[in-house]
Amino acid sequence: MFDFLTKYFPIFIFLILTALSSSGELSAADDGQAFQNLSMQPKCNQGYDLPSRQMLEKLLVHPAAKRGKAVSQTLHASTETLPTSYDMRTAIGGIEKAAEIFSVYDQGEVGSCTANAAAGALQYLRILQGLQNYPPSRLFIYYNERKHLGLDMSQDTGAEVYAAVYAVAEFGACSETTWPYSDPYAYSKYDPLPDPVFFSQQPNDACYKTALSNVALAYDQLDAPRPTDDNLLKAIKTHLHQNHPVLMRLSINYSFWNNDESEKAGVVPLPGAPVVVSEGEFVADSYYGPHALMLVGYDDDKSQFTARNSWGTVTGDKGYCYLPYDYINYSIYDNFTCSDFFSVSQVGTIYTITFSVIATTLGGQNIFVVGDLPKWGGGLGWQTNQALPLSRPNDGSPTSTWTGSINLAPGQKVNYKYIRIDSLGKILWMPGPNLSFTSSENHQTLTHHWE
Repeated sequence: MFDFLTKYFPIFIFLILTALSSSGELSAADDGQAFQNLSMQPKCNQGYDLPSRQMLEKLLVHPAAKRGKAVSQTLHASTETLPTSYDMRTAIGGIEKAAEIFSVYDQGEVGSCTANAAAGALQYLRILQGLQNYPPSRLFIYYNERKHLGLDMSQDTGAEVYAAVYAVAEFGACSETTWPYSDPYAYSKYDPLPDPVFFSQQPNDACYKTALSNVALAYDQLDAPRPTDDNLLKAIKTHLHQNHPVLMRLSINYSFWNNDESEKAGVVPLPGAPVVVSEGEFVADSYYGPHALMLVGYDDDKSQFTARNSWGTVTGDKGYCYLPYDYINYSIYDNFTCSDFFSVSQVGTIYTITFSVIATTLGGQNIFVVGDLPKWGGGLGWQTNQALPLSRPNDGSPTSTWTGSINLAPGQKVNYKYIRIDSLGKILWMPGPNLSFTSSENHQTLTHHWE
């Protein structure tokens, strides 16, 4: 991944030159399809596209990533010929029905496009899999993705697609009625409006508990490493044909929505298309910012993808837009305008596993669980510095019940063991062989005694 400044410095220079060569302030046509001035431009992700090493490791080793990679490998090995066009909305009743049961979100003035895209993937798969249909909480996702990027939670920073994918795989998403969106434009249908829930507020415990029934169980990054143009297009189309939503990050220019074609029919031009000032008047295009979309279909005859946006239904084609295949592989100064293509192929429930061990400890000793889970640093050697800390009642008794919990999807076998660590960092392992369990479709409590 390129360094942020290296990646965007040429674009900044391009913007400056464009501004110097243009006269007048950019504005959009006042036709109800576009925004009227720069202060009313659609909100985009602010752009924090340099993932931390820790985030990348979490993405790669997450159980949902392994399941998603297996799905991709199976599809890649298939010899099935893809149809020349497909739209995932046909699998949930067709385009008109989808507009009723899977309505386009409106992110309003919040920079939550990545959370909106991820929420769309979860809701679509719930409908497809015959689960209860409800809009997932976008603010729940937005909070968790920003938190794990280490961003300032008091600011509307935006986030990244990879962080949104990780958030819905690790925490899921409660319903929007449980943790509502705070933007009044997106919630005008609520009368009265719910109490304001702002992007800076951490969701409550009840939200995290119910979110476990709405988790992305399988995802795969289709452009890591970046394949050839044809292979990337084929991978995206293959997943779409299997009704797997594909999330993507793209850099957009003002022409993304301020162009005759994009306003009238939702057809997105390549960067550099004329920007509408008023009827018959145009100015040069320029870079606006990063954004996130959810791809839902493709058409080889038109060489374009169908994408679900998050700016309500008054933009594009009732909230959808059509992205040329060439946009996917378009680059500026050797940097792709589109990246972070993630397929999400399954949604479901994860269950709480509670560890409970009765032990007598000396002063300064604490008890942990270590094992072969990726989040515990599992691999060739168990990483004790990533062990799960357990807690006990603060009653002063040397013999206590130490407890802690994790969340897992069903059918996952885990090997583990308890350890004690004293104040000096000395580690004492629980005697006996390693312990193990396989997660099931129930919450589990594993009880042990450490004599």
